[in-house]
Amino acid sequence: MDYMAVGSGRPIKYFSKDGVIREGLRKEGISAFFTPTKYFSRVLMNCPAQGTIPWFYNRILPIFEPSVINGAKSIFK
Repeated sequence: MDYMAVGSGRPIKYFSKDGVIREGLRKEGISAFFTPTKYFSRVLMNCPAQGTIPWFYNRILPIFEPSVINGAKSIFK
């Protein structure tokens, strides 16, 4: 986000010579992208979403699907 916010804004370039990846590597080395803290926070932040979203779409939404479909049918007859 800091890369994009320079000046009045600029598009994000990943692989060019002045892009995000090379700039990060130049400033912080490999720790710009991989440290134990960054790795575990990314993994742990994704775990709840990866477990909850499929559960919600596969178990909860189908409970209300018949009533929503019947309601839509009665409105759009």
